[in-house]
Amino acid sequence: MNKVELMGRLTKDVEVLTYNAGKEKKKMVKFSIAVQRKIDKEKVDFFDCVAFGVTAKALNDFVKKGDRIIVEGSIQTDIYTNKEGKNVKTYSVIVNDFYFTEYKKTDKKEEF
Repeated sequence: MNKVELMGRLTKDVEVLTYNAGKEKKKMVKFSIAVQRKIDKEKVDFFDCVAFGVTAKALNDFVKKGDRIIVEGSIQTDIYTNKEGKNVKTYSVIVNDFYFTEYKKTDKKEEF
């Protein structure tokens, strides 16, 4: 089973990107969260996250840098070759759902 739940703070505002889905153009969001470790609270792990569809729209509309949220999803692994010819493995959380842990009124962002 590939399932992950993380609670952390957004390290920056979500970034809206457009991608091709067949002949359609669709939008997605990318963002990163900082998650404090339970045992060693001095240490923080950073996770890159991606969301699509209504989840992406809601994230774009309602969260901003510094907000604490819980994300639920799965881990995706990608491998690419960098400029030096070395294979690089990356990990991303594909967000299926998210939850507010605190609510702050935000200004409307980029139209989604």
